[in-house]
Amino acid sequence: MMAAVFLSLIFPGLGQFYNKEYKKAIAFIIVDIVFVYVYLKGLMFPLILFHIVAAADAFAAAKDKNSEQEDFLTFQKAVPILGTSVIFITLMIAAPYYFFLKPAEPVASVPQKTRAEMKAAEDKVILHLADKYRHDFYVQSSRYNGEASRYDITVYPKNQQELAFIASYSEKGQSFKDRYMNIRWEKEFDQETSSLLGKGAALSSSIDADEGTQKNLDQLAIPSYEELRLMYAQGYTHEMNIKVKNPESLYPFIIYIKDKKINNPMLKLQLSDRILELNARDIEELQNPSDLKKYIK
Repeated sequence: MMAAVFLSLIFPGLGQFYNKEYKKAIAFIIVDIVFVYVYLKGLMFPLILFHIVAAADAFAAAKDKNSEQEDFLTFQKAVPILGTSVIFITLMIAAPYYFFLKPAEPVASVPQKTRAEMKAAEDKVILHLADKYRHDFYVQSSRYNGEASRYDITVYPKNQQELAFIASYSEKGQSFKDRYMNIRWEKEFDQETSSLLGKGAALSSSIDADEGTQKNLDQLAIPSYEELRLMYAQGYTHEMNIKVKNPESLYPFIIYIKDKKINNPMLKLQLSDRILELNARDIEELQNPSDLKKYIK
């Protein structure tokens, strides 16, 4: 009798099998599997209560039976059957859990920096820029890129917040990168061409000097963008993104690019429903405003 109670406490349905109540045993097992899933979702009380109910049921049934008169299962005979049942039940629970309910592997947390660590990185960047350009800079904002182990500090030169740019400090290589010269050239180009853009057009540029050009530049006497074009005609790249409604209105701007012989320009036009990309060869082939229509399909 106590064997049935003990088995049902371990797993509802085993005690009922022991009592030869096979239909009831299967029902108890199915219900218990449901409560196990409920438990995996965080609710334990129903599972505990059901185990107690199953043990009480097994006790009541065993008390009314006489194992010898009714050919009741002996414990020795029941062991192989119960062992097989335990394995089967375990697989029934484990398989759905592993394939459907198992929590996702936690994403590796990105290391965070304290305010003191961020301030130390900001100070390093400011000192580096001041030494490099002999100019005072101020921090506008900062963030830490944990995946790249890099501090990205937005700074600006004294009294020139419109020239805000990103200066980076890498923990791994103990190295610095900044876009101070780039932002100066980009702002200069924006001012040069602002009157050439059509109504409602918005321009954003990205000018990058190659490694060789950067080494030759005097950082204490940064050339203007016009001087850069004259001194290092092939030593930079220029990408232009323009939001525009009427591409034909940009033709004066394109003529300006051609006349100034901007090296290898890449022009990306963001229309209302599509994006057009024109490379240096496309731009060179444009002879009049209507030529832009062939790129609009």
